[in-house]
Amino acid sequence: MKTCENIKCKKEHNGSFGSGRFCCRSCANSRNWTEDDKKKKSDAVKKAFKENDELRIKAVQRLNKYRPTGTNSEKIIRNCFYLACDNLIETTIKQNRKYCNKNCYFNQKNLQAKVGRICLNQQCNNTFIVNKANDKKYCSFECASNSKKRKKRCSISKKEEYKKGRNVYGGTADWYVVNTKTNGKIKVQGTYEKRTCKILDNWVDNNKIYDWNYTNDRFEYKDKSGEERTYLLDFKVFKNKNEFYYIETKGYETDNDEYKWKSVRKKGNELKVWFEEDITFYEDNLNIK
Repeated sequence: MKTCENIKCKKEHNGSFGSGRFCCRSCANSRNWTEDDKKKKSDAVKKAFKENDELRIKAVQRLNKYRPTGTNSEKIIRNCFYLACDNLIETTIKQNRKYCNKNCYFNQKNLQAKVGRICLNQQCNNTFIVNKANDKKYCSFECASNSKKRKKRCSISKKEEYKKGRNVYGGTADWYVVNTKTNGKIKVQGTYEKRTCKILDNWVDNNKIYDWNYTNDRFEYKDKSGEERTYLLDFKVFKNKNEFYYIETKGYETDNDEYKWKSVRKKGNELKVWFEEDITFYEDNLNIK
């Protein structure tokens, strides 16, 4: 029989646990280290660090990762690591306190917990894993962009922005910054609008028109399916101080264009639609390249 080397225990045992020095795991973990044992451990670690540079570098990197630089007794003030808490904590580098109280610690752990959610896209309905604090509602960008609810929500927000007079940029054509003589630097969409700016500038120089601007005027109309939409025009051309007409540049006619143009003309406004052949015709007359 052997005697347990833990000073608090010292029970006799058959030596079946581990190397036979202790009777059980709790005694092995709670044993009291003597000064000789501590010195042996310290010497072994120092020797390992001297012989292995890579091991020493890894140990230093591990310490720097979890502790700020400075002396152990140096006081630091930091924000509580719980995202919803604005309290400041006074701690030392050795203490390295991160939360102002236990509630903040457990609340932050709950935020980082993983939860399963069902994709809100009715055509998908897949389950995906996400952090509890994350407000993600769709499993992928494709599901979000193809969702009927999201499309309707975006449509409503754009209509509200239109009503407030804000430019809402859409379409597939590239945007260009054009330095015009009449309106200075303006941002236009597509090469047709860019070419039209040069034509209108030339007309102002030749007194063919009084003035022009890249308009923000918009008209409400109902599309083919009866849904209410907003139509934003391209150019407003002034014949004189009181009379004006609109110009719309188009590459090709779409299904809803007829409804758009009718909504403008119903209110007594003159609207001219320029396609590529019209723009080329005016450029040739004015020798614009």
